[in-house]
Amino acid sequence: AGVNCCLVTTPTELIKCRAQAVQGSSSSWFHLKDVVKSTGLRGLYKGWWVTVARDAPSFGFYFSVYEMCKRPFMEPITSDTISLYNFFVLNMAGGVA
Repeated sequence: AGVNCCLVTTPTELIKCRAQAVQGSSSSWFHLKDVVKSTGLRGLYKGWWVTVARDAPSFGFYFSVYEMCKRPFMEPITSDTISLYNFFVLNMAGGVA
């Protein structure tokens, strides 16, 4: 997921950084056209490996933690298995909703 996400975030990060680096007001469209004109579409992906190295591990960590946290909620709840913990968690979920 992180690698695929970088297909979108790399060009947007590049344009954002270029716009921030220039003093004065210059639009993102100006920088986009400038990059494409000078280096072609491949220029939009300059720094892709760095973005992948930054984002892919964090997405892996995010989804791993998400799956770990989701697991207790996936167990079927019957009247025999409702514990104090389940009661607390269900009440908290209802309160947040």
